[in-house]
Amino acid sequence: NQTIPNTNGFEVFLRNIGKTRNKGVELDLKTRNIEGKNWSWNTNFAFSLNRNKIIQLTGRDINNDGIEDDDIASGWFIGQPLGANYDYVFDGIFQQGDDLTLIPGSKAGDIKFKDISGPNGVPDGKITPLDRAVLHSNQPNFNLGITSILQYKNFSLSSTLNIREGGYSPNPLINPGSNFFDQANFLNTPYWTPANPINTHPRINYRNPLAYGFYESRSFARLQDVSLSYTFSDELIKKLKLSTLQVYVSGKNLYTRTKWNGWDPEFGGGGRDPGTNGPLLKTFIGGINVTF
Repeated sequence: NQTIPNTNGFEVFLRNIGKTRNKGVELDLKTRNIEGKNWSWNTNFAFSLNRNKIIQLTGRDINNDGIEDDDIASGWFIGQPLGANYDYVFDGIFQQGDDLTLIPGSKAGDIKFKDISGPNGVPDGKITPLDRAVLHSNQPNFNLGITSILQYKNFSLSSTLNIREGGYSPNPLINPGSNFFDQANFLNTPYWTPANPINTHPRINYRNPLAYGFYESRSFARLQDVSLSYTFSDELIKKLKLSTLQVYVSGKNLYTRTKWNGWDPEFGGGGRDPGTNGPLLKTFIGGINVTF
């Protein structure tokens, strides 16, 4: 889906363009940790990583510099992964007494950005769209799944841990200058004040004039599934004239450890806009498996 000027009547259209290159590793390891008369413990590890890169887009070279042009509107950059975050470079918070001429109209408590370029490719003492750069992408460094199965006589306990490391996405909900932070505490987000001159978050009523993305890491470790089951003895099953009889309880999405402030770091959404994913639900299930 390529972004185009909305004067065409559409904002995006589907095109078969470009080339990407993916290189990665997938590993699957199964271990038998304990094998006893009444005890057994097995573990499964599933590890994957992928390195994605755009190597060609449309072949355009509008400025005739011999280098294919990036598609900034669509967020596509030659040599960078899909899902790249292209934005100004965060450089702390303006403090009282700082020189505010870098961004006209700024106040103490506003975000300060790095002056990295200008019309001639060198810093020019002011922040313009030329100071934007690819900061990172929403692609994870790696994914890891760990499933543990512990059995004792007729009892079986299994658990799955889902781990994602790396990847950043914009999260405008943490901007204390919007989302009614001046009226209610929606998130436990710090903010700059003269008495609390932090260098990580802006002041309340900071209106984000350059539309900075407020990026957060989507790394997480989640206890995805836990299941406890009991299989009845063969003697009882024969008396009941059944093939199998088992009772079980299970829980899903029981705990997630993350610094992401949205609903679900796995998908990176969580806003109030239509179409974003909702909060991750904890689910508890109990059941009976009967085979005649």
